[in-house]
Amino acid sequence: MRRWLLSPRGLFWGFFLLVAGTISAQFLVIGTGTLPELADGMPRTRFIQLLLGTWLLSLLVLGFAWRELDRRFVRPIAAVAKGAAILTHTDSEHSLEVPKGHWLQELPTNVQYLGDKLQQTRNDMEKSFASWSERLERQKQSLETVLRELDAAVLVCDNEGRILLYNPAAQRILAGHEALGLGRSLYDICARAPVEHTLELLQLRRDTDDGKAGSAEFVCATTGHGPLLHCRLSLLPAEDGGFVLGFENAGARIERLVRRDSALRHAVENLRSPLTNLRAAAETLSAGHAMDPVTQDTFLTMLERESQALSERFEGLVKVSQERLSSRWTMADIRSRDLIDSVLRHGLEQLPQLEQTGRPLWLHAESLSLGFLLGHLLQQLKSYGIPYVNVEALLGNRWVYLDIVWEGKPIPADTLSNWLSKPLAYGEGLTGNEVLERHDSEAWSQEHGREGYALLRLPLPASQRQWEHAGPDRLPPRPEFYDFSLSEQRAPLADLASTRLDDLHYVVFDTETTGLRPSEGDRIISLAAIRVVNGRILYNEAFERIVNPERKIPAASTRFHGITDADVNDAPTIGTVLPAFRNFVGDAVLVAHNAAFDMKFLQLQEANTGVRFDNPVLDTLLLSFYLHDHTPEHTLEAIAKRLGVKVEGRHTAAGDATTTAEIFVRLLELLRAHGIETLGQALGAAEEIVDVRRMQSRF
Repeated sequence: MRRWLLSPRGLFWGFFLLVAGTISAQFLVIGTGTLPELADGMPRTRFIQLLLGTWLLSLLVLGFAWRELDRRFVRPIAAVAKGAAILTHTDSEHSLEVPKGHWLQELPTNVQYLGDKLQQTRNDMEKSFASWSERLERQKQSLETVLRELDAAVLVCDNEGRILLYNPAAQRILAGHEALGLGRSLYDICARAPVEHTLELLQLRRDTDDGKAGSAEFVCATTGHGPLLHCRLSLLPAEDGGFVLGFENAGARIERLVRRDSALRHAVENLRSPLTNLRAAAETLSAGHAMDPVTQDTFLTMLERESQALSERFEGLVKVSQERLSSRWTMADIRSRDLIDSVLRHGLEQLPQLEQTGRPLWLHAESLSLGFLLGHLLQQLKSYGIPYVNVEALLGNRWVYLDIVWEGKPIPADTLSNWLSKPLAYGEGLTGNEVLERHDSEAWSQEHGREGYALLRLPLPASQRQWEHAGPDRLPPRPEFYDFSLSEQRAPLADLASTRLDDLHYVVFDTETTGLRPSEGDRIISLAAIRVVNGRILYNEAFERIVNPERKIPAASTRFHGITDADVNDAPTIGTVLPAFRNFVGDAVLVAHNAAFDMKFLQLQEANTGVRFDNPVLDTLLLSFYLHDHTPEHTLEAIAKRLGVKVEGRHTAAGDATTTAEIFVRLLELLRAHGIETLGQALGAAEEIVDVRRMQSRF
């Protein structure tokens, strides 16, 4: 309201009200004063009647003058001002919406001419930079080609863990993970501790080794039910900041190695029989008398020499086989807690109830095979009648002792040996003993220091990280390819109200429903969203789901959005879709057109799904009212036409979400031109419109 009162139109209203009040006050003073009879004998009553008529005529003339000035001057001026902002900041081809019969003479024509000149200037500037743009585009295409053809997955992140780049291989390995997206936090995808610890280690190396940091490998667990990742992390140059994370599915890699090692072991074992026969033949010939002495000696010498050489080769091959089977390059650093968590995610029903105590320690191990061994032993303990265990990692002399503790007696040696000789549910018949062999380890069971308890101990190689000093303190993490300017953003999330609009990430969404009354049982049948980062719409980072509303879709609604009961019969319910959408949204600001309608449907599902959306919400409808109060047209189509946005896929959740996103990007430019630069200011502007609309509804 204050904004309207201080606007030109509000001041114009105030001026005419002041003039009208002044005239009325003067007539009131004259009419109520003590006046003598007029010279011509006009009675006082007649004089007051003339005075009242004159007063009414004055107000009528004043009102007519105000109406004409408002219609022909004030409103057209406001329309020209709003249109000039659109021409300047969003759509240079916008046509001014000036009321007919205005008194602005050539002003609208000149402003439109300036808009045309602005568009021409922009075109000329684009042409002048065309050669540079083409060169940059060629470099970009070359980089895209290289990244696309890489078999290894690659993520580039800034110092705070926000994703600046990812390639198709990363999408394949992390297929279906809603948290993968530009500007999203890496720590929404994988465990934070292994990445941060490796960053500290490499930073320390760079600070103490003349700027040379190198790279480091580790194994990292992913969130949800994703795979274990075998990662290699390298720092970007210090002046740029950030790091490159290459990774692959640890399971697929180790499966290949197991198949290779199994074939090698099989080949080695097949040499035993020929060697045995060769030695036997040599011994037989050495005892024979059919050859003359010279020939026999020569023959025997040759057999002994060849068999000895073959034996040496066999022993060398066995040694190589063992080395390859436990090859150190297949090992990588992994935290004990991540290893145990990966086991729990894949076998909760078959495992005893498990509790982890103590601080996590770093292992240097082949995580997948070791995880299968640990899961195998836990299954055997449960089948042995042990319902509850505690797992703790203890640091020894360059070893980490992984102790599984329970109340009861130790496992007999022959029983444990039998468990370890069984094939694991992994690889080509790999046994527990073979996993321990490749880690130069063994397992045993003994009494625990606590009376009445026992333990099963697995000594495992400790990572060198256990003895590395921690690096410098790091800032707490924040949350299309090639948007490295994200790394320049440093707005803290602790105070969103003061965060600049340009520094925020947005998820623009839309719903299609069974009807228009959420409080009376209508439900969501389609939910779609698209991400906006750095003022850019990331079309490849979208969310779209059909939802089974578990009720009939009225024919009237189907005519509106085209979704039928047959379309939703096999679709997931809102209880499945909403958690996935919440994960996609993360901590982004939600944006919608007429957002109160869509948010009501989401909020009514909080009790059923346990999913709560407490993100800030911006409404393009309210922002359009705030910016363009010179027109009553604020439908999605009207705003799109005003801002030069092409409408496609209307009345589909995906189409409307995309249209709303394109409108929102243009509204951001106009908000900045009006001095609205922070989220708090944008929310305040929307609330101001809500107050105005609330007041209007009372009259």
